[in-house]
Amino acid sequence: VRMFERMPGGALVGLSESMAVILETDGRLSPLQLPDGGGSLVSAFRSAGEVVFGYRDRGIIRRSGGQDRSFEWSGPYLNVISQLVFHEGSLLVASSSAPNQFSIGLASTGYSIFRGGQWTNVNRDTDAFMRDRNVNAVYRAAANETHYFFGTYGNGIVRRAISDGSQVLYNRDNSLLPGFELAPEFIIASGLGSDSKGDVWASILANISQPLVRYDRASDTWVRYPVSPNAGSTSQYFGLTIDSFDQKWIPLYTATLVPRGVLVAAHAADGTERSFRVTSNDNEGALPDDHV
Repeated sequence: VRMFERMPGGALVGLSESMAVILETDGRLSPLQLPDGGGSLVSAFRSAGEVVFGYRDRGIIRRSGGQDRSFEWSGPYLNVISQLVFHEGSLLVASSSAPNQFSIGLASTGYSIFRGGQWTNVNRDTDAFMRDRNVNAVYRAAANETHYFFGTYGNGIVRRAISDGSQVLYNRDNSLLPGFELAPEFIIASGLGSDSKGDVWASILANISQPLVRYDRASDTWVRYPVSPNAGSTSQYFGLTIDSFDQKWIPLYTATLVPRGVLVAAHAADGTERSFRVTSNDNEGALPDDHV
C-alpha cells in the first residue's frame, strides 16, 4: 500500500498503483475492482453509490451503476513545460530537467507532441521505449525535416522519426556524445537547435573540452567540436540558439554559475570555427549583464 486517503463517512481507502482496498468504519475490508486497461492509480473516491478513480496516466474514470466513463486530458502531460518548439505545423514540448519538483515524479518528465490536432505524450508512464531505457528529465527539443530531437538532463538525446514515431536513444553506449567529465555516461544536453541545412546541434553541459556536437545524418553519428578558444578556459556551454545565419548563440557560465556572457560561433563545412564572445565589457559588446 502506497498511501491512504479518507473518504466521506470516515472510511479509508488504501492505494497502490494496481489496487485499491477500502477499510470500512466497522473494520471490514472491501476491495475495489479496478477498471480494465491498467495504469498508475493515484487516487480513489467513493460517494453516494459511485466510485471515481484517478490515474497518473489515464486521467479520471468514473464508475456509476456498473458502467465506467473516462475523462482524459488533452494537452502536455501534467502541464510540465520547460521549452516549446514549433516545427512545420507541429508543437514540441520538453518537460523538465528537475524531476520531483512540484510533486512531479521522474517517470512523468518526458516530452509531448501536438500534431494534426492530437497530443502525443511520451514518458516512462506512457511509453515502453522510455520506460525500458529509464529515460526522463527531457528538457530540450529541436527538429529537422525528418526527425524530432529531445535532449535530457543526464540520459543523452532521443531521436524520434516524424514518419512512424520510431525512437533511438543516443548515449555513451552507442554514440560519441561527450558526458560529464567525471562521469562520462551522464550526458546533459543543455541546448538543441537545427540550422538552415537541417543539421541538428547540441551543447553539452559539464564538459569543458568538447561541449558542442552535430548530428551527421549520413553516418548516423554525433561529431564532436572542441571548446571555442574565445569561450574562456573555465566556461561551460549552458544552452544553444541558432539564428538565420546559422550562428550559434551559447550562454557561458563557470561550474559555480558565474556568468561569462555569450559565445557567438559559426562553423564551416570542414569544422573551422569563427567566433567571438559578447560580455558586459564596453569593448566586448557592452551587454547589460553577463548573465544571459
